[in-house]
Amino acid sequence: MTRRTRLAVASALLAAPLALAQAPVEPLKPVQGFPTTPPPTTPTTPTAPPGGGVVPAGGQLPGGGGTPPVKAAPAPTPPDEKTARHLVEWEAAMKKVERYYAKATMTETNVLLKREAKFDVSLWLMTPNLARMDMGKAAAKDKEPNPPDKMIISTGKTIYEYDAARKVRTSAALGPGGAGNNLLLDLMSGPSAKGLAGRFTITTGKEDENFIFLEVKPVFAVDKEEFESLTVVLCGTKFKERAYIPRMVVMRRDAGQTTEVWDFEDPKVNPKGIDATTFTPVDLNQPGMKGWKDETRALPKAATPTGGGAFVPTGGVKATPPTTPTPGK
Repeated sequence: MTRRTRLAVASALLAAPLALAQAPVEPLKPVQGFPTTPPPTTPTTPTAPPGGGVVPAGGQLPGGGGTPPVKAAPAPTPPDEKTARHLVEWEAAMKKVERYYAKATMTETNVLLKREAKFDVSLWLMTPNLARMDMGKAAAKDKEPNPPDKMIISTGKTIYEYDAARKVRTSAALGPGGAGNNLLLDLMSGPSAKGLAGRFTITTGKEDENFIFLEVKPVFAVDKEEFESLTVVLCGTKFKERAYIPRMVVMRRDAGQTTEVWDFEDPKVNPKGIDATTFTPVDLNQPGMKGWKDETRALPKAATPTGGGAFVPTGGVKATPPTTPTPGK
């Protein structure tokens, strides 16, 4: 799991679980199978030599003269009409979400090493700019959940990552518009259709009333370092208020040897019980934080902005944080 997608938190810092309430909704079905349809190949632009004509395959100019062709900058293949419509619907659905909560299971599998690790995840989002994710090792069957040991909190101005194993809190100032360049949170927050199409090559795999599978391929180097291919499964139109809300994210890397499956089993839209205190950074001076260190770093530069989504950070928390933070209360 990469640094940006393994979202960092200290188990001793967390309060009681969030009390969430919502009217009954249609239960979501398990997601089964993933399409393997490859995205269309990005066309290359021919280069014209000084004397006219087109450079032949291999890039050699006729007669051995002239200026060598310049390699074109990478560009995503534009989505087809159906995929473009899904991206617009996804953006529109997330703009209606003021608060979001989901429990999830993240399963990381390495086929070469024949190794599998499972994690319990909780995700909170609130407009216009707040995000929090907790992660801990999955509990054994019929056992109480393990307290999370990693957490990330975004206040819209700063992103904080807590790592209990290292006893380190890492903070970074967010970029223009509050962008944190965190791929998973970008996807869960609903980036703009234009931003997605300008950053990735996206195609529609399969779809029905239950689910819509979007196949995503990276184009820019910064995204290729993160993953090789990615599937975003959106809730289908059958689920009404949850239509086009992300249901699952599958990330593949290391030449297909490693797969991360983020299964958001029961996403809740606009539930009660979420407020600004849920996203309050944990103070390292409070009791129980002895030995923790504070580090700062610069965020990596994003390939291209994805802004416009409901939860792309745009500013700071307007509420005054309490002296003793109680995230999740």
